[in-house]
Amino acid sequence: MSRDMQRGRSQRMEVGRVFVAIAVFLTGSPAFAEDGGEIESLKQELGAVKQQYEQRIESLESRLKALEAHQAEGQKAEQPDAMAAAQLQVKEDIAPRTAVEAQAAPPSWAKLMEGFEYGGYVRSGFGVNGKGGDMDAFQAPGADAKYRLGNEAETYGELVLAKFFETDPAGPDVKTQVRLGYVTENDNVSDSDDQFRIKESFVEMGDFSWAPDVKFWAGERYYHRYDIHINDFFYLDMSGYGGGVEDIPVGDLGKFGVAYIGGSDDNYLSNVGRRAESNLDLRLYDVNVPLGHAMFWVDLAHTEGGTTTTGIDYPQSDGFATGLVHTSKDVFGIEGAHTASIEFGRGTAADFSAALEDPVTSGLNQRWQTRITDSTVFDFNEQWSLMYALVYQLEDRGTTGDSEVSWYSAGVRPIYYFNKNIGVALEGGVDYVNDKTTGRDDALFKLTIAPELRMSNKFFSRPVLRAYATYAAWGGDFQGLVGGNAYRNDTHGFSYGLQMETWW
Repeated sequence: MSRDMQRGRSQRMEVGRVFVAIAVFLTGSPAFAEDGGEIESLKQELGAVKQQYEQRIESLESRLKALEAHQAEGQKAEQPDAMAAAQLQVKEDIAPRTAVEAQAAPPSWAKLMEGFEYGGYVRSGFGVNGKGGDMDAFQAPGADAKYRLGNEAETYGELVLAKFFETDPAGPDVKTQVRLGYVTENDNVSDSDDQFRIKESFVEMGDFSWAPDVKFWAGERYYHRYDIHINDFFYLDMSGYGGGVEDIPVGDLGKFGVAYIGGSDDNYLSNVGRRAESNLDLRLYDVNVPLGHAMFWVDLAHTEGGTTTTGIDYPQSDGFATGLVHTSKDVFGIEGAHTASIEFGRGTAADFSAALEDPVTSGLNQRWQTRITDSTVFDFNEQWSLMYALVYQLEDRGTTGDSEVSWYSAGVRPIYYFNKNIGVALEGGVDYVNDKTTGRDDALFKLTIAPELRMSNKFFSRPVLRAYATYAAWGGDFQGLVGGNAYRNDTHGFSYGLQMETWW
């Protein structure tokens, strides 16, 4: 029953009570006692009026009950519409106020996160050597890499932060990316020797209406690096500071990119300022060739000469490098990927990177290098995965006398999966180095077994938790140069520990 109906009913009942009270009062009043006939007549009239009034009250009450029942049914049917109307009215009432508040209030967390992405890589753990001390990695002197499973003694991580900006649908697309790097030697969770570095900080723009496929960039970045995972060997790495243009369409042939990349060296402050290296990197990539795709690469490098503040002269150095990288997927119909490369460089470009080297002792102008690599990842089935690596490198360091250094490397990591999440990896690798500058001519062999807990039974599935045991042996020419202080007098060593590795 509505509040108004209840109020009306109470008022009518009260009127009836008042009317009866008046009648009783009149019949007992002394003023009317003198004329009995008149009083009797009035009593009869009041009785008739009272009877009529009571009948009307009963009729009104019946109608009221019927009306209340009907209204209750109507309210049930109309309630959703009434609620919707009320909600709409509330929205209309608060909309102007909300708009004003939104302009004055700071952006919400969800708004700030729009277009934001992140990624990274971390490996960490702890191991000890066979004599109970902190482990050292086993790596052949003169080799540019080592086989990494159970052979990494540090914590290393990278965090990538990227922001994609909203623009007009017609373009351009804009991205800002920053990469933070961290490394520690595991001696303390907070140590003064820990290193934090900015690895990348660049802006990329693309999808302009006048060049929809082309991307422009400037800053510091990892520039299209190529590596072999099991020995962590970046055989082509022109990362540095600069800018460029990439993904320029070259008809049906492929894409073209050009970049100016360089860096400086605080160790050589001279009459021309800090020593600097400039590289012009030219690439033709995504070229269809038999069995896959190819990337053709040329680098032109230059370093100006000068005289240091201590009076040491160092010469101008120029360089030239070129190379080819071939990639293919699902070799022999097996899930996986194959990569092969061949490179040659001279002068300051002979290291196939934008890094600066010592211009006084390294003989940069006479230096040259040839490098060949081959690696493949196979995911054979639910029980087996495998990756292998082959490296050949011949370098002349350009110093006085016989300065050739040759490096041969071969390694393999098969993984057997007991089920989707439990596996065991076995990695074996050998590195042979013939260094004529030092007279060392020997090899190092490393073997690791590592039970693993995994996300899935794919070679590159991460995160992974592993325990490991590693054994290494090396020849007499490497004695005192492998395994740290614990094994300085030995030609073999052992280490074991726990490690996690992840990327996202």
